[in-house]
Amino acid sequence: MTDWINVRSTAIRRIGYDSASMRMYIDFEDSDPVYTFCRVPEQVFKEFANARSVGQYYHCSGQLNLATALESSQNLRSDSFGLNPAL
Repeated sequence: MTDWINVRSTAIRRIGYDSASMRMYIDFEDSDPVYTFCRVPEQVFKEFANARSVGQYYHCSGQLNLATALESSQNLRSDSFGLNPAL
């Protein structure tokens, strides 16, 4: 089950995480569908969720952290952009 967090950001509406599948979801204000990132460690999601600015975290250090997390997970990247998770 996906746990959603509404965030205060001009770019990001909410973020979600499913610990069973290690999938993180980002619902951007100006785009559909929801973006899906696979094999994201829970710690990376927690850092993202607790960032002072989730938009800045995503655009700066967050992308690096996500890329590092995905790269270290057997170099697998999500092919599931656009997957709509169960609410």
